[in-house]
Amino acid sequence: MSKTIVLTLVTMLAVPASDAPIAHAGPQGTVTVRASESLEKHLTNGGMSGKGHFTISGAISDKGPVTDYRTQKANIAVVRRVAVGAKGTITFS
Repeated sequence: MSKTIVLTLVTMLAVPASDAPIAHAGPQGTVTVRASESLEKHLTNGGMSGKGHFTISGAISDKGPVTDYRTQKANIAVVRRVAVGAKGTITFS
């Protein structure tokens, strides 16, 4: 059975003071990530557990497909979300 979830993540881009010269080269500010996905069967072996679409807005902007991969050991589940946009790939884990 497929279910659709919507994820909204708001984060700040921050650069350590030791990397100050780099800080001027990149974006700074709030970033909002929205993803809508159809969940697949309950996987525990690192397989694909969801597919959908994401949009990033704020200090950076992009959109494209997003895929979740789920691994479970004992009672701990780890979901790795891979978002591939026109400007690059972001992996959330």
